[in-house]
Amino acid sequence: MNLEQYAEHFYQHKENYKIIDNPDAAEPDLCAVFFSSVGLYSEKNFAARLDADYYEFHRNPVRRAGRNIYVRDVLLSFYLDGINARVNSADQLFALLKELTQGYRVITIGVSAGGYMAMLAGSVLGAEYAVSESGTVNLDFMKHHFAKFPWARKWLQAADRPYWQIVPYLQQKPVTVYEFEAYNNPCDRENAALLSAVPSVKFFNIACDSHGTVLDSPAIGAFINLLPRQIEELYHSCRGKVVSRAAFNFRVLSWGQLFKLYGKKFRKNLLKIKFSRKEKLLIIAGITIFNTTSNRLQH
Repeated sequence: MNLEQYAEHFYQHKENYKIIDNPDAAEPDLCAVFFSSVGLYSEKNFAARLDADYYEFHRNPVRRAGRNIYVRDVLLSFYLDGINARVNSADQLFALLKELTQGYRVITIGVSAGGYMAMLAGSVLGAEYAVSESGTVNLDFMKHHFAKFPWARKWLQAADRPYWQIVPYLQQKPVTVYEFEAYNNPCDRENAALLSAVPSVKFFNIACDSHGTVLDSPAIGAFINLLPRQIEELYHSCRGKVVSRAAFNFRVLSWGQLFKLYGKKFRKNLLKIKFSRKEKLLIIAGITIFNTTSNRLQH
C-alpha cells in the first residue's frame, strides 16, 4: 500500500489514541493530552512508524500526571477529520477527550499541527494550560498541504470551515498558552503576530529558524515536567527576550542531561566531517591501537 492507502487503513481500522495510567503518580488527578503533528510520519517511514504504533512525545510523558493520553492524526489534516472513522471530526474528538478526561485536571501539549490542537482542545476542555511549540492558528497557509491528500479536499471546497482560524475561539474561551516560537522563522513570527491578539498567550522566543523543532527534545520534555510555579518563574525570566536554545537548555536540563545532549550533538557533527582516505585510515589505526592498548592494560 502507498502512503494514502496506509493512512486510510489506519484511519478506518485503528483508534489512533492510547491511554497510559499511573495511579502512583504524584498528581493522580492530572491528565496530560499530547497531540502529534503533521510530522508524525514521512513518505519514507510511514509504514514503520504506523506499524510500531508511534505517537509523538511517547518518550516524554508528564511523569507527575496520573494519566497521559496520546492522540495522532493519521490523515495529517490538522484533526479536521478527527482521528478515526468513528471520531471523524474535531467536535467528535473534543467529545471523546471530554469523556476520557472526566474527573481530571487537564493540560494539553503539541507541536505545529499538534500545537494548534493543543491550544484549541485546551480551550474547549478548560485546561489549566497548554504548551505549544510553533502551534499554528491560521490554516490558510496550509492549503498547498491539504491539496496533497484526497480526503482533505472537502475542507478546501467547503464554504464554512470550522476551526480554520482559532484565534477567535481562544479569545472567547481563554486558556493559558505557553507558546514557543522560532524567532528567526518568518512563518513563526507571522503566527506569533496573530496569537498576540490573545492576552492569555505567553511567548517564549527562541533564537532559531526551525519551525516545529524550536527546542531540543530533552528540553521540551523537561519543560512539560516543570511544576506550574516553575513554568511561571521561567516565563518571567525569559519574557520579552530572545533566548538561544543553549541558554534555554541550561535553564531546564540537569548537568547529566546536558552532557548527554551535547555529547550526542558532537558525535553527530563529527560524522558529517569529510575526511580523506588517508585521514580515515589514520583514525581507524588510532582507534585500533587505543583499544588494543586498553585491553592489554586491563589484563
